[in-house]
Amino acid sequence: MGVLDQLKTVLGTKEESRYGYRCMNCQNTFKSREEHMARVSCQMCGSNNVRGIA
Repeated sequence: MGVLDQLKTVLGTKEESRYGYRCMNCQNTFKSREEHMARVSCQMCGSNNVRGIA
């Protein structure tokens, strides 16, 4: 992987979407590049019990 690809992975690119989620365990809201809710876990408590928000 080239340096540019590594930077894109770490920093993201403008064309990448960010999806909003709320943890049903601790009520934390956060954004993720992951579209599939089943693959998302809360950044605060680690719970997989998250819901998408608009």
